[in-house]
Amino acid sequence: MREAMSEPLDRQRMELSFKHCRFHQHLGFELEIIEKGKVRVWVRYSPQLEQPMGLLHGGVFAAALDAATYYAAISHYGFSTKLPLTQEYKINLLSTAKQEDVYVEAVLLRAGRQVAVVEAKVYTASGTMVAAGMASLLIRNVT
Repeated sequence: MREAMSEPLDRQRMELSFKHCRFHQHLGFELEIIEKGKVRVWVRYSPQLEQPMGLLHGGVFAAALDAATYYAAISHYGFSTKLPLTQEYKINLLSTAKQEDVYVEAVLLRAGRQVAVVEAKVYTASGTMVAAGMASLLIRNVT
């Protein structure tokens, strides 16, 4: 597999970038950097994230998957002249969560010069997989 040039993993810059996103703050997301190309995004349970039936809203899974796949890609490309931008993602909702934290584990599968592909799975804190998905990210050159 041909991969685009990789930058050193800059954990501090990734964490600062993540914390500065107001959307992440609003939804209560937390970033856990496992290694280059692999991250977790935690969603801390809050009643404000529930749908009318008292279950965690599927949109929360989707937003967390989008964030996790982006940060899995940025952990490879770094904060250089390559900027990953979500082109599309697909999520399959397999189950749901009730009054429990969830996390998305995202793994970079392909880091190309123009496109990155990331796989993600969503789990409850107790270990039940509740969703699975994939994302493709366009790699934009920025100067």
